[in-house]
Amino acid sequence: MNTQDDEPPPGPTDWVPDIQMRRRLQRPGWATPRMLKLVVLVVLALITLSSTALQIKPEEVAEGEGEAARIQGERQRDLLRIQSEAYKLAQELRGKADAEATAIYAEAYGRDADFYAFFKSLETYERVIDGKTYFILGTDSDLLKYLRSPR
Repeated sequence: MNTQDDEPPPGPTDWVPDIQMRRRLQRPGWATPRMLKLVVLVVLALITLSSTALQIKPEEVAEGEGEAARIQGERQRDLLRIQSEAYKLAQELRGKADAEATAIYAEAYGRDADFYAFFKSLETYERVIDGKTYFILGTDSDLLKYLRSPR
């Protein structure tokens, strides 16, 4: 029969084969009930201190939200500025291209008014007609006139 001196009670050190070593592992000499109570109190104090240290103060939250709003506002302002500059540049380029096209048309019209009229008719047909459109020309049509006499 096993007595208390022969073998310690079963516990987390059952894997240790040496009985004397198992006894030493189960309860170290310094682990008196009073010392264990002190260790528990210290651990609880440390947990309380660390949880309060990790808490974020409402002032810090408000400050962070304010900074986030400021950054978001700057981002929106920069985005609008970039879009405005891009629109301005696009309008300038479109204006220059229209002016150049008008100059070319004016020069063509000055050289040959009939060619200019023919070219404008083709542009109009290109915008109006798609691949499925049927289109009947009258005898007085400019396009038909130009197709008949290639000049």
